[in-house]
Amino acid sequence: MARLRQQAGVPAADHLLPVAVAADQQMAETVVVTAPTVAAQQDNPTPLLLSSGQNQRIAFVGNCQVNMLAALCNTMQDEVTATGWEMTPRFFSKLEKARFDDENWSGVQCVWAHPNEHWQAWLLQQPAHFQARVRPLPTIDTLGFHPDCAYVYVQGKAVDSPIGAYHSVLVLWGFLQGLSVQATRDLFNAQVYRHVGFFDLHAAGINHLVNKGRQCSMPVHRWLAAWQESGVWMHTINHPKPQVLADVALHCLAALGIAGVAEARDVVDDELARSPCWPVYPEVAQALGLRKPGSYAFKGAHRPVDQGKSVHYMGLDAFINASFALYARYAPGDLQCDRLQAQAFRSLADFLAQRAAQAVACGAVVVPGNPYLNLPDAQFWRRAVERVSASALDPVLAAPFRISPTDKVATAGSCFAQHIARTLVAHGFHYLVTEQAAHLPPEAQLARNYGVFSARFGNVYTARQLRQLLEMALGQAPSPPGLVWPREDGRWVDGLRPYIEPDGFDNEAQALASRQHMLACTSDMFQGCDVLVFTLGLTEAWHRPADGVVVPLAPGVVSPSAPMGEFAFVNFSHEQVLADMRAFLWLLKSVNPKVRVVLTVSPVPLVATYEPRSVMASTAYSKAVLRTVAQELVNEFDWVAYFASYEVITAAPNAGHYFAPDWREVLPEGVAHVMGLFMKHWALGGDAGQGPERVQTRAPQRSDLEQATQSVSAVICDEKKLDADLA
Repeated sequence: MARLRQQAGVPAADHLLPVAVAADQQMAETVVVTAPTVAAQQDNPTPLLLSSGQNQRIAFVGNCQVNMLAALCNTMQDEVTATGWEMTPRFFSKLEKARFDDENWSGVQCVWAHPNEHWQAWLLQQPAHFQARVRPLPTIDTLGFHPDCAYVYVQGKAVDSPIGAYHSVLVLWGFLQGLSVQATRDLFNAQVYRHVGFFDLHAAGINHLVNKGRQCSMPVHRWLAAWQESGVWMHTINHPKPQVLADVALHCLAALGIAGVAEARDVVDDELARSPCWPVYPEVAQALGLRKPGSYAFKGAHRPVDQGKSVHYMGLDAFINASFALYARYAPGDLQCDRLQAQAFRSLADFLAQRAAQAVACGAVVVPGNPYLNLPDAQFWRRAVERVSASALDPVLAAPFRISPTDKVATAGSCFAQHIARTLVAHGFHYLVTEQAAHLPPEAQLARNYGVFSARFGNVYTARQLRQLLEMALGQAPSPPGLVWPREDGRWVDGLRPYIEPDGFDNEAQALASRQHMLACTSDMFQGCDVLVFTLGLTEAWHRPADGVVVPLAPGVVSPSAPMGEFAFVNFSHEQVLADMRAFLWLLKSVNPKVRVVLTVSPVPLVATYEPRSVMASTAYSKAVLRTVAQELVNEFDWVAYFASYEVITAAPNAGHYFAPDWREVLPEGVAHVMGLFMKHWALGGDAGQGPERVQTRAPQRSDLEQATQSVSAVICDEKKLDADLA
């Protein structure tokens, strides 16, 4: 493995270290990236300068994760030796007497350190050239998988539970409330978990990690998709599994110009698994959509083999009994846990009392055995569909948040997304357009797709294309080379947005300059919008295997000069679409903390499929994947919602009325029905809440450009080109 010996400066420690400390102290805050160059610098740190010679050393300083990081680095390569120094009381005792040039530190050429005020105080006493060797290291911790796991203190010192350092917040709360063991056992159910916010902590933990990663110049948002795909990637709230720390180790080695062997994650000894491991409760596993069902099996620390058993598990009942016995040794006021200060736990007793009262009330009457008996009409086909006129079908019920006229709303997605933009404009809402051409007359603006999209990125058909667009806009992925081709008429086309300029570009340079301007405007859009409405359209796409870039149409459809041999067809799976959307949402939230997202699924069938099967089968597959992914994202992110446009158009009573004779194009009546429901349920103020009829009859005052975009026939749909030349 060859090191990239590149002469480069290292950012001063007086900048890096306070940022790292702030990241740990302010774990709920989100960093806003205001320029693409910032993101690029953070994801691709300048390689550190190492002197040549043998026995070069690096070090990791911090919590119990650093030993695993050092072990991974040593397994991944043989050019440097890594050491882990855990911040224990003994370490700090020795640190007080240490200097940068003593035996422990003099040969260490690079140090990654977790935030710690004692370490920071010592470091600031060392020379600037030694401080420059230190880079911040994020602690990997999250409550998402183990929301009931916490530390308990007595007089400022952590005390052990029956399995080690970790305690159950609910068990401690039950003990302090004077509940019996059985009553405490009854707390372990989905209703209580929902009340105390356990199901909300996964999304919060993800945002927390993304934020810390950006503070420490590590692209955690890029790694999270693979972590999530692996299932549960934490042993406890602060003990990651090897694949997680392996990404951190690989990143640190890359900063030294060393290419580590990623497969080391599969063979290195999982030291943290030897410590206590907290279970993922079944209800939490279900809420997170995990493949494995979860359990209440609490694993203690490894111990010397006792009758052939080095690993011991404890069930929930035994864990509660043993915890109560431990807590009984202390006065109730001595047991401290900061998690119990949350309002949800302060109100838990009242919540339980209300539940008990409701149970008593239900006990006074005969409770029918049919659990569906008292459900609302909307949950029955006969009452919600069969007995309702087609024009009155409303599957939305209630929106989780509302959009006000002052909210800056951006849209992206397939062709159908343009209807939402047009409706917002027509009703006086703030449709965010960051790429404009005020110097052109309205007709010319429309002809060149200004105002049709929030920025001139064109139709975004797949989740991979959306993720790619955001990463390019923020500078985290380069604008791909070789995607500008000449057309038959001598004009040039941008393969990333092939029909954005109907008359084409003068030359390749003009096309690339226009693309860069679009990406800058798109960055402004993503970071400036209050609400993003994204319409999921397709799973089929064409990509270039050499660099993974996805284009909206097969290049050969766009230009006969396009090198089709460089591209391959791909039909994204459910898992791939979900991973791309998760990665997009994590990155978007990290640069725009205020954003809310509304997802829709386009009801428009595929024009053509490249799969060797009926286009009807491919349409069914694509829509099923996209609708399922949308629901999973809504379940996972509390700031993501779903709007049921797909259901309105494709429902059996409407399918014959809302599609044109080609059974693909959605008629104006269908669009009006969908947009009426959108305004009714989502819009706050303006002309909201008037229903479909109001949308059809209103003739609002609009600018020439807005008036020109009202027609459904004006929707720009690149996908139609797939069949245009073959009919």
